[in-house]
Amino acid sequence: RAACLMLRLRDGQRQTVSVQVETDLSSLIRGISELNQNVSQLLSELVEREKVCAQGELQKTTLDKKDRIGYNVSTITEL
Repeated sequence: RAACLMLRLRDGQRQTVSVQVETDLSSLIRGISELNQNVSQLLSELVEREKVCAQGELQKTTLDKKDRIGYNVSTITEL
């Protein structure tokens, strides 16, 4: 079995993160922890990408970087 999490980014892209889990509670807890780590890594990469893009846009806009990086956890499903 797998737990699957879909992130919908502000620019319309979707990222799916999944981990293998068993039916017992400890496996589910480990799976959720792993999902958390994977999503954290993905969001850190998005922030770094935004920083690089923002350097080129600095003269064009003064928007806060946080306003340009968005994500929405849309579903958690069992496969």
